Amino acid sequence: MSARLIVLVLVASAGGVARGQAPAPVLLNHVVLVLDSATYHDISTSPFLRDEFSGFEQLTIAANAGRTWSGSYLFGESTYLELFQPNGGAGPAGSTMIGFGVETEGAVAHLMEPLARSTGLAVDTTRRTRTKEGREVPWFLAAMVRDPDSTNRFRSWVMEYDRRYLKLWDSVTARTRDQDLLTQSAHLVGMYRPSRYFADIVGVTLAFEPALADRFIRQASVFGYRLKADGPRRILIGPGVELVLMPVQQGRTGVLEVRLALRRPKEGEKVYRFGERSVLTFQKGKLARWRF
Repeated sequence: MSARLIVLVLVASAGGVARGQAPAPVLLNHVVLVLDSATYHDISTSPFLRDEFSGFEQLTIAANAGRTWSGSYLFGESTYLELFQPNGGAGPAGSTMIGFGVETEGAVAHLMEPLARSTGLAVDTTRRTRTKEGREVPWFLAAMVRDPDSTNRFRSWVMEYDRRYLKLWDSVTARTRDQDLLTQSAHLVGMYRPSRYFADIVGVTLAFEPALADRFIRQASVFGYRLKADGPRRILIGPGVELVLMPVQQGRTGVLEVRLALRRPKEGEKVYRFGERSVLTFQKGKLARWRF
């Protein structure tokens, strides 16, 4: 059993989060990037990505009785990449986001007051439903620290799945026991392809202006992430993931790169290019880097 799973089992055995208990582990759930049109086209039409690299789907999601968004999804076992073209429902090119997740009932509510106190900002919550055959299925609860600067193209939140979702969405399988209904792996079991290369996201590199970096670090400290300094870089170490914070890179902010654990080493071609600057590089062993 992996260290990540051991932690989750120990927390789940407590049966939820109550006042005075240690908060549940806050995990990386997914990474969102809005790409330029040429890069998005190259990725969405790549035979390698679609047929060999990962579970790959192009989806249009209908949610909250009328909101829709369309993108390309690359699925790992417990994390995924959500890629959009400009105005595909996630903002202009260059917008990036990180969704964190908890897998213990009540954990988002437990985090709200510490987030507000640590950042000095209001925390907004959203209950997301997903539309299926004309009915709204409860999906997840998300909490997001309110950003005082509306021009920022980076957002992050922490989400908690609704226990009813998989059952109402008819997605419960033999692998999805009742106690798994809040886990990300249960929600991805139908899309993850263990025979392909992509296992999970294990690292993200981000570039921030100082004020946003400080706010992100304060948020991550509430999540229990450990901070380590490395020259100009700040590294946040959480369950199964490292988040590397850099100064602004040539005017670019937000997510710059993701590091991916692989199911097996990649033989043959090691470098795949998409658009003008997105490069997926397979390294020695079971690791790849994808710069956007």
